[in-house]
Amino acid sequence: MYHFFTETEFFTESEAVITGPDVNHIKNVLRMKPGEKILLSDGKGTNCLCEITELFPDKVLAKILPEEVDDTELPVKVTLYQGLPKADKMEFIIQKCVELGVTKIVPVDTDRAVGKLDAKKEEAKRKRWYGISESAAKQSKRMIVPEIGNVMKFKAAIEAAALDDRIIAAWTGHPHLRVIDNATDFEDKLKRLIAEISAFLGEPEPLEIERKYLIEYPDMKWLTSLPNCRKVEIIQTYLTSAAGEETRVRQRGADGHYVYYLTTKRTVSELKRVEIERRLSEREYVRLLMDADPTRRPIRKDRYCLTYDNQYFEIDVYPFWDDRAIVEIELRDEDQTVRFPEKLRLIREVTDDAAYKNAALARI
Repeated sequence: MYHFFTETEFFTESEAVITGPDVNHIKNVLRMKPGEKILLSDGKGTNCLCEITELFPDKVLAKILPEEVDDTELPVKVTLYQGLPKADKMEFIIQKCVELGVTKIVPVDTDRAVGKLDAKKEEAKRKRWYGISESAAKQSKRMIVPEIGNVMKFKAAIEAAALDDRIIAAWTGHPHLRVIDNATDFEDKLKRLIAEISAFLGEPEPLEIERKYLIEYPDMKWLTSLPNCRKVEIIQTYLTSAAGEETRVRQRGADGHYVYYLTTKRTVSELKRVEIERRLSEREYVRLLMDADPTRRPIRKDRYCLTYDNQYFEIDVYPFWDDRAIVEIELRDEDQTVRFPEKLRLIREVTDDAAYKNAALARI
């Protein structure tokens, strides 16, 4: 079965659109007809089995079929820092590494490398290498097109890898951490960055898209040993609210140092909520506690904020449970795939289960 890639924005719930050079390949090289099946990926981790419905001069329409497609990606992301070889061996290395499952390849200019790359020709060379990566991804039924990074000096490559780890570790625990990874090209990364900023600032309104899962009580020794995990102490108190809204105040922090927030939420759909949050002074926080909902108790929990595989998990451990916990993750879109660390044992998704919402757990 032939495999093609298209952009995420060309996917709907039932249909996909293929544009670009693949249109000519489908129509005039493969001579495919409506009714034939293809495998289609968005290049970010989603595979769909599709059936061609219409062929146009500049696009191909395909119906998304309900059959599930196997996940062909490795459970971990692998970045290969590859010294520049001589002649055209880099093309062979890219092809085989993509087929083996590498996520990103960074060409490295080492002092003793035989191969050297003229700075003027670097961009053209990277475009060619990306084309080889895409071709190998199609051939091996990959769900993504592995990125080809900029050429780096050896010392810079080592420093860049270490800096990424330090930055993520430093920000882990912040309530609004977002990771814009390198799963797409630079232009798409900018679009994702702008979308995250717009959602946070409320343009057009601050939508929150999240999933919630019930997990077995985590291995605390393992969890607290992770460099990209931070513990935050939270006390959450619900206030009397208007119909259709949920208002709460929250104290969060650690080691005697706390910040305070007022949050108002309004449900838009099963996964989407409008969330408006503002920082409070300690005095404002104490004053608002006077408006606490008398039918609900304050919720105390330890939140373990974990960055894993360019995702940001919030693992909530409650004092009244010793066999389970809740993990939440905010998504950039409703179709994003969630990849869990192996040691987090999933019981089931509880996004739509009212019994596992904090507001329900707080009821007296």
